[in-house]
Amino acid sequence: MVFYIKRGTQYNMSRDEFCIFEDENVCVIDGKGPGKIVVVFNPITHLYDGTGEFWGKLFLKSRGFHPVGIVSKSINWFPVSSTRRAVEALKAAGFQPSWIYGYSQGGYGALKYSAALGAPAIALAPQFTIDPSVTGEHVNRDYHGFFDPEINADMTIRDGDVFAGSRIIYDPGWTNDEWNAAKIMECSQSELVQVPACGHDVPQLLIQTRAVDVLFSMSAAGFGQFVWRNRFKAPLYRLTKARRERDMRQHYPAIAWYLLAALAPKSWREAAMGELKVMLAERRR
Repeated sequence: MVFYIKRGTQYNMSRDEFCIFEDENVCVIDGKGPGKIVVVFNPITHLYDGTGEFWGKLFLKSRGFHPVGIVSKSINWFPVSSTRRAVEALKAAGFQPSWIYGYSQGGYGALKYSAALGAPAIALAPQFTIDPSVTGEHVNRDYHGFFDPEINADMTIRDGDVFAGSRIIYDPGWTNDEWNAAKIMECSQSELVQVPACGHDVPQLLIQTRAVDVLFSMSAAGFGQFVWRNRFKAPLYRLTKARRERDMRQHYPAIAWYLLAALAPKSWREAAMGELKVMLAERRR
């Protein structure tokens, strides 16, 4: 028996009651429920903990869905060999999802395996890959340390991976997510839903604007408009917008100095660029 505590309540649940498939990298958990099946891929903050709980389960059950989690055991971006076996186990068990859902690492997984699962994905701030040989040094660099060439060699999203009509929900003002969304669009027939001023924390914006209530019922265009109309209800939007405006004002002198230095005569361009480096270093303190 597995004993665990969730939100102050005690549960006793046999592993066989919830586990559909398990290997060294992932576990597939049946969250059970009366409605349409939604397969969920977890973010890195909610790894498999040996219980029947997973990211998104309570949210989906409260809205009448039947959640099924493909849950990573580590921060591993759902290795292809393991996740393909997990998908086949789901199919063999007769699960036919209506949607695939995930955030960040989970958004990547939702898109990568949506065609194999036979349903469109709703991916919040997904990655195209975390392979540094593909992203370069500066994109997704916070995740490069989790890339394992042995298990992630074929992780990049490719033609045929993404179910047509899947949705990518992201903040275009967040450079990493803008790059990832653009790369995914190059190899898929997905729909972009741009949401305002939330950075990578798209789920929090959707909660604060109550957009989660219509996440699975609205068209992509209608959903984006709903978030935009309700953006001022979200403290995250107001905070992120104010921070970006402040940062832009702080960098106006540096931007102006850079342009001046770039256009300057060769005789003093090097000195001007040196002054710019000092200015930027002082602003980082």
